Amino acid sequence: MKLPRWLTVVMLSTSAVAVVAAAIVWWISWPAQTVREFTTLLEQGRFEEANHFLKPPSRLRIEVTDTGEKVNVERERITGTRMPTLFSPESWQGWCTLDNLEIESRSITAILRGRQEFSFHRQFTTPVFIGGYAERGCIVLSYENWAVQP
Repeated sequence: MKLPRWLTVVMLSTSAVAVVAAAIVWWISWPAQTVREFTTLLEQGRFEEANHFLKPPSRLRIEVTDTGEKVNVERERITGTRMPTLFSPESWQGWCTLDNLEIESRSITAILRGRQEFSFHRQFTTPVFIGGYAERGCIVLSYENWAVQP
């Protein structure tokens, strides 16, 4: 039995539209999912695994000091900027939670680039700014002192 031509065209068109729609949904949701996975690892204290998400040369490193363990964010620094205070892994685990995660709204350009900005300050403000953006499966982490208004 031969299918009518119109039915064949409709079936092929529907299949093509479904594939394109699935790709679009994936492209839009991929950065936010990357941020959630990264946040879950930080919340659980799995810093080494979280490093796999960070875009090189950034890296989270646990330093042992006289006052205990501290998390250091290794990255390229702008000359003349002061390094933020280091905090304990427990502090990071308390701040970088899914409940405190603020996923920012996106522009059309950010959607087309596959970029999602985020920060950790939904429920409370942390002593330092921790945020950044996710882009194509990588996290660019920003860890800065809050700007002080003169």
